[in-house]
Amino acid sequence: MKEKDWKYAKINTADVEKITSREGYTPIQAKLIVARGLIDSLERERFLKTSSSQFHDPYLMKDMANAVDLIIDCYKSGKKILILGDYDVDGTTGTSLLYTFFAENLEMDVSFYIPNREREGYGLPFSGIDHAVQIGASLLITCDFGINAFEQIAYAHDYGLDVIISDHHLPQESLPDAEAVLNPKRLDCPYPFKDLCGAGVAFKLVQAVAYRLDVPEEKTLQLLEFACLGTAADIVPIVGENRIIMALGLDRLRETQRPGLLGLLDIAGIDISKSINVSQLVFRIAPRINALGRMGEGYRAVELLTTKDRCEVAPMAQIVDIENQNRRVVEKAIVDEAIQQIRFEYDLETARGLVLWGDQWHLGVIGIVASKIKEEFYLPTIVISFQNGEGKGSGRSIEGLDLYQLLDLCSNHLTNHGGHKMAAGLSITKEQLPAFRDQISALFHKMVSPEMLVPKLYLDLNISLDNISYDLLKFLDKMAPFGPGNMRPIFSSTDVKILYPKVVGSGKHLKFCASQNGYTFDAIAFNQSENYQKFFNKEPVHIAYVIEINEWNGRKNIQLNIHEIKTGESPNQ
Repeated sequence: MKEKDWKYAKINTADVEKITSREGYTPIQAKLIVARGLIDSLERERFLKTSSSQFHDPYLMKDMANAVDLIIDCYKSGKKILILGDYDVDGTTGTSLLYTFFAENLEMDVSFYIPNREREGYGLPFSGIDHAVQIGASLLITCDFGINAFEQIAYAHDYGLDVIISDHHLPQESLPDAEAVLNPKRLDCPYPFKDLCGAGVAFKLVQAVAYRLDVPEEKTLQLLEFACLGTAADIVPIVGENRIIMALGLDRLRETQRPGLLGLLDIAGIDISKSINVSQLVFRIAPRINALGRMGEGYRAVELLTTKDRCEVAPMAQIVDIENQNRRVVEKAIVDEAIQQIRFEYDLETARGLVLWGDQWHLGVIGIVASKIKEEFYLPTIVISFQNGEGKGSGRSIEGLDLYQLLDLCSNHLTNHGGHKMAAGLSITKEQLPAFRDQISALFHKMVSPEMLVPKLYLDLNISLDNISYDLLKFLDKMAPFGPGNMRPIFSSTDVKILYPKVVGSGKHLKFCASQNGYTFDAIAFNQSENYQKFFNKEPVHIAYVIEINEWNGRKNIQLNIHEIKTGESPNQ
């Protein structure tokens, strides 16, 4: 891992003094508020006291009225709806949300279809449209894909299907000719919040239908337990409406009675009677749901999430865990092979990006592999699996590089591509691989500067250990939920003495005590055992960390979760 460049938030002293004197916050609390840009008192109140009244009107979204008209026509006339969702967590949770609302709250004739990743590939599949025709559906609603599915929408129209596209990915200049295209990223869409995930867009559609049919708000808010899962898993910014979805959704997850969700939480070792947070959803729940779509049939995720039969849950949850274990084994094998390829084909001193490929690499895990390789080498990374000469790829970018734009520039070598700035997918033939690698390598060298290849660690404040207290932790809890765009505050302390260091966790992690000015706290540094040598000379070190509560054998204590350990001169603040 490359050592990070520590970047501190810019804090205006006058703003801190004003907030401290007028509102009674402590100096550290006021600095945290200013570091998060919450200067305006109204904005600050909305941030610290989230409520459903802060949701935007769903009818501000372009085409929403058209979409609702189509659904209400089906509702009144008894026509069948097919929800066609993507196989990842965002797609399956969004599909579960829509299916539950239509089936349970409106008692409509509705089915769902989740494509098989191996057989049907990336994007909206023609086979899903064929299924809609076979079951006699009149309306097709996509979830988390379809924004660039021009041929598929025309194909659906050939069979007399109406189509609502519900998506959040970046559209091209023109849009498919669907009856309604719901996507806040449309250039002509006035919706004020652009960063909803697929499940978030699905929730806005449910809100809009509920308004028209006078469905009680609590019925729709309950569905946030699905939307918050999709929002967490898709790594969208936890700001604006996403923050509301997460805050209210986590509240509902703590009280959920859905057998499938309870089964998932149980098998992931999450005790909702104690706490549940975004990190647990991202690292414990999302991989298990994802494993179903990555390693086999994604429809099983929707079946588990929506089942009412408690007897079905235990065997279904067990399958989830088995698939997740299989995913880990397959993933590790490909990561090892990819790293070998890097060692043979790249000079890491001069490389600005990586394009890695293999025959028969499992399509379900190449996105995870790309993420792991990118984190390990901090280089933009594209991983491609070829099967019968056809390649499917997944890419992950670094800060400052728009990977979607980069693929656009190489589109003459691709059969398809899509995604975001930081994550994108592509399709390519094996014949085009050499030319594609040459072109994108040249673009990497042109668009990725040496400065961009130094990873950044963004910190809120530098504090002394004597500033850490349970009162500070209580205030930090008010700033939750945490995630991209609103990460848990990261602090640094300089010239800290390290006591009793030891390697734990099968040689992977470091555990020690951090001491300064007579104050000592337990600390854990996950996956940083290589830093043990930094403690040999017993000189003070500088640590970056988040403050958390560690509970073990019924005892609770404050613990520092270490992000990075530095030696030498104190970092610039």
